[in-house]
Amino acid sequence: MSVATASQALAGVGRMTEATRQRVQQAAEDLGYLANALARGLRTGRTQALGVHHRSAARSLAPSCFRDFLAGAIEAAHRHDHDIIVLPSDTNRPRTTAPHVDGVVDPIADDLRVRELMELPVPVPVVRAASAL
Repeated sequence: MSVATASQALAGVGRMTEATRQRVQQAAEDLGYLANALARGLRTGRTQALGVHHRSAARSLAPSCFRDFLAGAIEAAHRHDHDIIVLPSDTNRPRTTAPHVDGVVDPIADDLRVRELMELPVPVPVVRAASAL
């Protein structure tokens, strides 16, 4: 069996018998195999990660509304087998690279970093945060 056949069987695609697909999936389970998200990302161009824009850890994590927002984002990401990455903000020092995420959620709509994020080629839903933030 080729590497391509095994990869297709694990992804649930490709032309093969159902018996072959099941044998590959059983072998992967027996071996404790987990797909490598970075390797998959090279092929798909996706990271399976969502960024949460974040201004100041000490101030932003203090209000319960932000913690609730973050908990909800983590829960939703987990349901879709995505990761959450907190993107720090330093408006005095621009980023030199785009964050490694498929989209950015920004609960801090008045932060100057938002303009920079909005220019990225990824979705950026903006959520108006409570005035305590």
